[in-house]
Amino acid sequence: MTTEAKLNPRPIVLLGGYWLGPWAWAQVVRLLEAAGHRVEVPVLPGLGDGTPPEEVTLTDQADAVLALLRTLVDPVLVVHSGAGAIASAVTDRDPKAVARVVYVDSGPVADGQVPRPDLVGLETVPVPTLDELDAMGPMTADLSAGHRAEFVSQGVPQPGQVPTAPVALWNPARLAVPSTLVCCGISSELERQLAGSGNPMFAPTLELSDLDFVDLPGGHWPMWAQPEALTGVLVSLAGRTD
Repeated sequence: MTTEAKLNPRPIVLLGGYWLGPWAWAQVVRLLEAAGHRVEVPVLPGLGDGTPPEEVTLTDQADAVLALLRTLVDPVLVVHSGAGAIASAVTDRDPKAVARVVYVDSGPVADGQVPRPDLVGLETVPVPTLDELDAMGPMTADLSAGHRAEFVSQGVPQPGQVPTAPVALWNPARLAVPSTLVCCGISSELERQLAGSGNPMFAPTLELSDLDFVDLPGGHWPMWAQPEALTGVLVSLAGRTD
């Protein structure tokens, strides 16, 4: 890390996965700010900004994120879970808008891909109930009862078009944006195997030309279960100059 990077930590933009808003990142925001970073956690269109969720598209969300990124200098974009598609759309439109993309239990999508074909037909995707969260097993095994209750009470229905419409990408320069996969529920070794086997959820990582992996074993929501460990990873990645 250069002296300049130490004195001027990169700003960090945090995007949660489906159903999540800024509330989901509260602990991580506090820790990142204590480390000297400017942190932005935008409310995405359709997730509490007043826009009817059934009207919102991935393009709407990507445009809002890109507008924010362009106000920052050399930002790091951190995307969790389903927000990986937003990162692909943003870097496709402007690959120079970010210094690095960090995928937290997430990943990029490919041109023409439907992120969640199992949700096609839903105008909105409802917030999981406590029983549905408990049924997720290992994904939620490290969440406290308080975290589960917060998820159910604070979560916002996901705009249905965002995960169910084919993603349109056309700029190959997005594939050279420095990227890191933080692997939580699935190890980096298994992610590589799944990508190599052609699994549609993981295969798009093979297109990225500047990609590395960090293992952070645990459930799917490390911002709640492992905020200190996740913050340490993000601070380290934000300080990289490669």
